[in-house]
Amino acid sequence: MKTFVAKDIQRICDMDKTRYTYVMKHVEIKPEIEVVGTGRSHQYSFRNLLQFAFAQKSLRHLSAKETIGMLLNIE
Repeated sequence: MKTFVAKDIQRICDMDKTRYTYVMKHVEIKPEIEVVGTGRSHQYSFRNLLQFAFAQKSLRHLSAKETIGMLLNIE
């Protein structure tokens, strides 16, 4: 399963760190995968990525076509 970290979400969804933090807190997107090692790392699933993308779509008033185009840029 492919996972995404905050930098991936910001790059794919074309959002800065401030917008990412706002969406995470106010839309209450919780990472589905929590990795615990020497520290904590939030790993997001594809479902989480879609949640961020549609939150960004709503905030930026993007069309569905633009949102899908943004998601097709996933490497």
